[in-house]
Amino acid sequence: MTKTTEKTIIKYSMNIGKNDKDTHAQIISDNDFLQIVYCELNASGIDGATFSDCVGIYNGEIEKSMQVDIIDFEGKITPNKLKTISANLCDKLNQNEIITSKTQINIF
Repeated sequence: MTKTTEKTIIKYSMNIGKNDKDTHAQIISDNDFLQIVYCELNASGIDGATFSDCVGIYNGEIEKSMQVDIIDFEGKITPNKLKTISANLCDKLNQNEIITSKTQINIF
């Protein structure tokens, strides 16, 4: 039997609506949306993330959304880095806000 060691890591989740804040409709294609998010993360030094398409409700309207999960294995991602990424993505994707959450995960 193999002995395992438990480790604690941090997972950040960003929920990004795909509707434009002014038109309330999706004007950026899914592929372009993914590329914009990927390029912003990559430029910020984040080299690993999982992208999931989902559907959400914002201000009473149903919209396609993307959830981005970032696992911080080495403790190098700071809240300020995520705030900068969120602000840049809000500008590039014409969003009011991006919801970011932080979860502590025990892995073994």
